[in-house]
Order: sequence, then C-alpha cells, then structure tokens
Amino acid sequence: MKKIVKTSVVLILLALVYLSTARSQAPAPVPCPYTLTIKTDKQAVTWGEPLLLHVAIKNATAEKLLMVPYDIKEMGFVVDVTQGGSPVILTEHGKAWPHSRVGWTGSGPFTQLEPGAVFNRKINISDLYDLTSPGKYSIQLHCADISSNAITVEIIP
Repeated sequence: MKKIVKTSVVLILLALVYLSTARSQAPAPVPCPYTLTIKTDKQAVTWGEPLLLHVAIKNATAEKLLMVPYDIKEMGFVVDVTQGGSPVILTEHGKAWPHSRVGWTGSGPFTQLEPGAVFNRKINISDLYDLTSPGKYSIQLHCADISSNAITVEIIP
C-alpha cells in the first residue's frame, strides 16, 4: 500500500513538472501584422455634414500581406465611437454593415501590401453612427491586439 501511495505521489509530481514546463514553452501570441492610424479632415463638422475617417493600415511585417479591402469589419477591424464615454448607437446602415458596404470607399477584390507599405481608405462615420447630438465624439479603430490613435471630433449645430 505504501508503495502505491509513493508511486502515485511521484507520478503527480512528474505531471506537475511537465505541465509547468509545457506552459513556459508555449509560443507567444502572434501580434496583429498592422499598425493603424486614423484622422479626419476637420476637427469640427456641422450637423448633417459627412464625417470621413481616413484610415491608414501599415504592413508592420517583413512579408507581403494579402488584404481583402471590401470592408473594414470583414478585415477584422472594429470602429469604436463614443460620446462622453458612452457608445454611440448605430444607424440603420451601420447595423447592416458590413453587408451593405456603406461607409467603406474603395474597390478591388484583393490588394497585396508590401512590407512597410500603407493601405489608405475612408469610412463615412456619419453613415454608420448616430451623430445627431451636438458635442465631442471620440473615435478609435481596433484590430486584434492593436488600436489606432484616438481622435476627437466635435459636431456643431
């Protein structure tokens, strides 16, 4: 009986050593292969005026990347628009996006992005989000483990 207990304890200790070694050798998560930068032409727009968000997606790898530039959501990007820290609601077009292709201007089924090259597109934020309340709005773009710079735009009556 003592031999069985001793053997069990040894096996448990060996299993624990194996598991801790396996965890420490796990590969690091793969970072998003892009860097993101956003800007607008104006820091303040009049209510009802289109608010175009310029998106620069830079290939941060040493290899060519194949991109499907149809829609930013289909590419795994998320646009975050808030006012006073609260999320801004989507318009009807925004709720249908990406299938409606509203907001994303560009063409072509695929594009190859060379190392260090930048892919530029525009998103009409006012088509996607309800910007009818005057005030300041914060906008940021996210992809996997990275985020763009955050910008602030004011909607004036």
